[in-house]
Amino acid sequence: VKRKEKEQGEGGAGERWEGQEGGARGYLERKDDLARVRWATLGYHYQWTERSYCPTLRCDMPREMTDMCERVCGEVGIKGVKGEAVIVNYYHADSTLGGHLDNVEEDQSSPIVSVSLGLSAVFLIGGEDKDVTPTPFLLRSGDVVLMGGPSRRCYHGVPRILAHTCPDFSPFVHPSSSVDASVVEYMQDNRINMSMRQVHAGDEVEA
Repeated sequence: VKRKEKEQGEGGAGERWEGQEGGARGYLERKDDLARVRWATLGYHYQWTERSYCPTLRCDMPREMTDMCERVCGEVGIKGVKGEAVIVNYYHADSTLGGHLDNVEEDQSSPIVSVSLGLSAVFLIGGEDKDVTPTPFLLRSGDVVLMGGPSRRCYHGVPRILAHTCPDFSPFVHPSSSVDASVVEYMQDNRINMSMRQVHAGDEVEA
């Protein structure tokens, strides 16, 4: 399991990441460990410092995520997308993510499918350069964003997380639900975003 600490500042291209490798564990035993987690990768592992995917470092993609990626894309008529990597970002109530481009993937034609869980967030999406004034969206727990077509090449970021906004209908609100109590407690004050994408170019995506 690789973990790195994000240096405060603008995210995206050119950002710096620092930290150390953590031991491989099936779960985090201490709350302060969990509080320090900022990101994780599934499928092809993303190297933050080099801004690249390591072709030999990968883990199996959860079938639920690959199915979700295909289903969401299918709902808007996009076929042939292969979910090969997921970047999981962990946001605390005071976290931000500066404007950036997801332009490292070899495949830039396939959309990114992004799922929000936990606290609500303000999401900004602009244009292909920073001269375009961004448009704000409110993302709530359970919302899915698909960035395809021209939006795949647009700057985007998260300037604010909204505290105390985990919705009542969410399984993260009720400790009596089937969700582990530690997860319920964590999600009350945090946001998790999972962005699924195709890394390598394959057959042309049908839209």
